[in-house]
Parts: sequence; C-alpha cells; structure tokens
Amino acid sequence: RKAQIELEKEKNVNLERRRKDKQETDKMMAHNERLKEIKRERRDQEIRENKKYDDERDAIEERHEKQREEARERFIKRHKEKLDYIENCSKNLKKYMDTANHKEEMEVSERKAMYDKEMKERDENLERRRNSVLNSIISERKKKQIESKNNKKEKERLTKHYLRLAESALKR
Repeated sequence: RKAQIELEKEKNVNLERRRKDKQETDKMMAHNERLKEIKRERRDQEIRENKKYDDERDAIEERHEKQREEARERFIKRHKEKLDYIENCSKNLKKYMDTANHKEEMEVSERKAMYDKEMKERDENLERRRNSVLNSIISERKKKQIESKNNKKEKERLTKHYLRLAESALKR
C-alpha cells in the first residue's frame, strides 16, 4: 500500500513536471513566434522604405533629364535664330547690291568682300559651335546610356541584395 502511494506521488510529480515543461515550451514557442513576426514586420518596413527611396531617386533623375533636354532645345533654338538672322542679313545685302548704281557697286563690292569675309568667319565659327554642340549632345547621350546601364546594374545589385536578405531572414 505504501509503495503504491509512493508510486502515485511520483507519478503525480512526473505529471506536474511534464505539465510545467509543456507550459514552458508553449511559452517559448509563443515568444519565438512573436520574434519572427517582429522580424517580418521590420523586413517589410525596410523593403517599403527602400522602394520609396528608389521611387524618389527615379523621379529626381527623370526631372533632371527633362531639364537637360529642355536646356539643349533652347540652346539649339537660339543658335538657329542667329543663323536665320545672318541669312536674312545676307539676303538684304544682296538686294541692296542688285539695286545699287555702278559707282556705288565698287564701294559695295569692297564692303561685300569684307562682309563676306566676316560672314565666312562667322559661318566657320557657327559651324564650329554647331559641331561642338552636336558633339556635346552626342557625349551627353552616351553618358545617359552609360548612366542608364549603371542604374540598371545598381538596381539589379540592390534587388539581388534584398532577395538575399529576405532569403536569409526566411531561413532564420
């Protein structure tokens, strides 16, 4: 009888110990779940912040590119207006020379020779400027292409980085 009571007590102690161990295990599992949820929320927040940063950077780049394009167009338009003005002056001079009398033709021909020389110099200068503008536009486009490639590479690198972070977080 005494041995049976002793066995009963030991059995109850073991049951109580198992019940406490199970409570501890459940408590630890709940705690681990909360930690996992917090990590998930932090990771999601970080991804949202990074996406917001990328979107802002893309918007700024687009705005800057648009401004550069508008500046180029204004520059080209100004030089075209100057060329048109010079061409108009040349036409006016030709009309004047056609209507001038013989005595004035000698003076006009001298002036025309000087004017043509100046026009030739101006045309050469304008041609050089136009070529330099075209070269700068071409180099800008090349830079833009290189930047675009670099931006794509950077985006791919960041995407891979975040995927690795997400995978490592999921593994944990």
